[in-house]
Amino acid sequence: MKDWVRKLLGKDLFDAVSSLENPRHAFRTLLLTMVIAVLDLVMLGFALLHYFYTQDMPLAIASIVAALVLSVAFLYLRTTQNISNTGHFTSAAIVIFLPIYAHLNQNDQFGLFWLFVVPFLAVAFNGYKIGLAYILVYSVVIMSEAHLNIGVWEAGNWTHLSTLRLLVGLLVFTALATVLDVANEHLNRRIENQRRKEDVYLSKLKKLSTIDGLTSLYNRRHFNDVLNQKIKELKDSDLYLTFFILDIDHFKHYNDHYGHQKGDQALQSVAAVVRQFMKRHHDLVFRMGGEEFAGILVSDTPNETSEWLAQLTHEVERLKIPHSPVVKEPFLTISIGIFSAQVNDLSCINTIYKTADKALYQAKFQGRNQAVIVKPLPRS
Repeated sequence: MKDWVRKLLGKDLFDAVSSLENPRHAFRTLLLTMVIAVLDLVMLGFALLHYFYTQDMPLAIASIVAALVLSVAFLYLRTTQNISNTGHFTSAAIVIFLPIYAHLNQNDQFGLFWLFVVPFLAVAFNGYKIGLAYILVYSVVIMSEAHLNIGVWEAGNWTHLSTLRLLVGLLVFTALATVLDVANEHLNRRIENQRRKEDVYLSKLKKLSTIDGLTSLYNRRHFNDVLNQKIKELKDSDLYLTFFILDIDHFKHYNDHYGHQKGDQALQSVAAVVRQFMKRHHDLVFRMGGEEFAGILVSDTPNETSEWLAQLTHEVERLKIPHSPVVKEPFLTISIGIFSAQVNDLSCINTIYKTADKALYQAKFQGRNQAVIVKPLPRS
């Protein structure tokens, strides 16, 4: 049964309801489709009932026409999912059909019961602002007809009091439909605002999970993800992956002498220089932890790229950050290890990090404040 209903109304409409992009629009689309489908079946049932049982041909013909109109609306909505046009079309059809039905039925066996459904349908199809316009037109028509048929409807038993009851009923159901729609709209706005806040919060969390809080560079956790991604991108490519590690020389002495607050400022200054030096948007810089930084670059000229990166030692020295008196260098300096390779030449991912790290330690062993470059293997 469930599968049959999904097939009748359209699987895409059910899927739309679960979408968070516009839940109000999706709900109204599904509601409109379901109501039209049900009303269409009801009108067909009435047509058969009046034709074969009551033999009331005017009502049978009116029901058939209504069923055909609803079928057109149903097919249009299924094809276009345009709830605005479908809502207008269906509401106008109901506003026209039900007064005709009331005129033909004359409230025989409580036939005016269906008239009280109009406020809910008009508001549900169009929203309360447009729905109220349809309700107003409908109310003027039906109340005029009810007033003119005092002493005629219900085999002459329709009175002024009956007309007043009809008016009160329409007002009550209109108020209920409006209140429900306003409350639903308010609830949807709150849900949408809450969703936006959650999106902002999740975006901040995602940023915090990849960004180092002190230097605003990417952190080591993000480095692992990016390195794997870059290796996949460069597989079977002629481009080279250049990776470097740099370390601030004798940073422990700096921290011990100036304190951790000054140490953090020095880390921020070095990070800013490295980031500004690597101006290409796809060059990536990371704080690996403590005073250690790293970067990933992609190029087709690995030797030139490595020589260019080696100039970072001069850029940091130009900051002229006074070092600890126990260190022979007057200013803060860095050591760098640089390694370039084609991805297909690497035996494993760890080779990149280990080779650059080994070059870094060689730079430190050779006196610090310098870069050691591991030449890439020649192209095969």
